[in-house]
Amino acid sequence: LFLDSRAGPIHRELLEGAQEVMNWRPLILDSLKDCYLYWQLIMRHCYHFIAAARSEVTQPNPTSTPESAGQGATFQPGNNTWCSIPDTSTEIPASLTIERDACIDNVHRWERASKELMEEALSLRKDSDEYIVAGMLRIQVAMTHVALGTAFSQNEVEYDDFTPEFNTITTYSEAIHPALIARDRGSRFHFNIGILPGLCQVGMWCRQKAIRGRAISLLQRSPEMQEGVWNSESLSRFVNFLRTVEQIGR
Repeated sequence: LFLDSRAGPIHRELLEGAQEVMNWRPLILDSLKDCYLYWQLIMRHCYHFIAAARSEVTQPNPTSTPESAGQGATFQPGNNTWCSIPDTSTEIPASLTIERDACIDNVHRWERASKELMEEALSLRKDSDEYIVAGMLRIQVAMTHVALGTAFSQNEVEYDDFTPEFNTITTYSEAIHPALIARDRGSRFHFNIGILPGLCQVGMWCRQKAIRGRAISLLQRSPEMQEGVWNSESLSRFVNFLRTVEQIGR
């Protein structure tokens, strides 16, 4: 998900392509494949923005020039969407807020453009290719809404505003999980992101006990799944530990 523009010409081309998509008005999608491809560009742009923006607001000395100035994100401790932003007195520049809001607008634009195609796919059998792709897209859109909405947050109470998104992630993960398990039969390793990062997000941040419990339970029932760097057993142990220390009675 995270791209550093120092990583090479391929990544720079992807970022430039994503930025070009951002400028298209309106966004026209003709197939579910279009929905998937353009969403990958939009999501990549959003997460790269978050990493780059956090690099800017968490610099220990705002007057100094960061080593990566003009080069994109720096991957220092705390500079990713999977942890709370470090405590900092740096005021969030208005330009970053404007750009973050533009990213959110582009996510909404994709949702509007893909609405009919997504609804058609989600009306099919839950073990169909179309339903699985559409379900994963719904999960990733909800994840991105949470990541953008809390990009500069230092208060975990703000995660309550995203309870509907956490429920969407969990519900669609539950819906496509049986088909994913049935199709694997042997190796359960996949390069593509599916349900694991979203379930981790819910297990880490959701403050609604029932939804969080469903997400953690699903991770625990998937001990051999691997999506890129995301391993279901490691994630389930980690988020269950967090729940143990955070919830009274556990």
